[in-house]
Amino acid sequence: GKKNFKNIIETEPITHIASNQLVIIDKPVATTRTYSGINSISIGENCLQTGGAYRQIAIGAYALFDAGISTSANFRTDIIAIGRETLQYGGGQESIALGLRAMGNASAAAEYNVAIGTWAARTSVQPNVTAIGWKSCEISPSARSTSVGSNSNHDYAGQESCAFGYNAGNNSGPWSVSIGANVNRNPTIGRGSYSVNIGVQSAWTGSNIGDVNIGYFANSQAVANGKTAQRGVNIGWEAGQQQDSATGDDVITIGTLAGKGPGMGHSSIAIGRDAGYGNIFGNGTPCGHRSIAIGNRCLANGTNSADGSVVIGSYIGQQVGGAGSNVIALHGNCNGALLDIPNSSAFYVKPIRSKGAESGFVGLFYNTSTGEICY
Repeated sequence: GKKNFKNIIETEPITHIASNQLVIIDKPVATTRTYSGINSISIGENCLQTGGAYRQIAIGAYALFDAGISTSANFRTDIIAIGRETLQYGGGQESIALGLRAMGNASAAAEYNVAIGTWAARTSVQPNVTAIGWKSCEISPSARSTSVGSNSNHDYAGQESCAFGYNAGNNSGPWSVSIGANVNRNPTIGRGSYSVNIGVQSAWTGSNIGDVNIGYFANSQAVANGKTAQRGVNIGWEAGQQQDSATGDDVITIGTLAGKGPGMGHSSIAIGRDAGYGNIFGNGTPCGHRSIAIGNRCLANGTNSADGSVVIGSYIGQQVGGAGSNVIALHGNCNGALLDIPNSSAFYVKPIRSKGAESGFVGLFYNTSTGEICY
């Protein structure tokens, strides 16, 4: 049958010992336990000092020190606290805390929490929090947030946000994802809602609403430079790194150093190495509003805005003069030759070979009203 453990290596007075409880105290003290729970284990000085409930395990000095009063309405059951001052003030039911002061100041509302590591989720007052790592989500975790890695989401974790990696996430907005060391370190609480940031130091100084930043240093300095634009996509090594307050919404940059620099126009797209790199030679501006640049160094450092332009190929509009607005340009080259397109509302194609003696060619005609080309 069941064995009823009572007063095993017990040296301090207890006003109530429930059935099936193992109590081991490593240092006698003058205080009195007011209540010790059923099916509980407490090992260490002053652990489970006040108000233990059902099925609790407290190991370490002051672990579950004040688990709540002994009325059934305040019972917090199925708690595991291992380490000095873990869950010191009780925490919520069905929680697990491992490590020095893990969930140490957590409230009864912090139910279903998992905190592993020194000071992990130390002040949690929300349910369903997961914090793993030294000081992970220490200050203010929100409900259903996940922080894994030393110092991840240290100051604040938004509702249902996820941060994985050393220093990953901080002040993360709700429903954001941060993966990698020093990723998405926001300067203000709750910034970067719905953002996805992946790669070492991507969005290092923070993110904005709906941003997607993937790659080493992707969009890393933008928030520090005053960028407030939303829903940007930056994918690649240092893609969008130096964007600033002049950068528009809905920008897409894909490729190494793509879109790096100030002033990307709203709804613009830059794809390719250095594409839309607005400061590649120390001056100039990048893609204009609603422009599309595809190819190596397309619309890199042009002095004109290139609003509404579509350029495909390498080294188009790179030099001083850049590209005018509403331009269509196609440039095929493999030797780094430049195509400077200073005029607006123009169509450029290069190269085109010279016609020889071949037959079958006819002239082309252009309709200035509709823009159609025919023969």
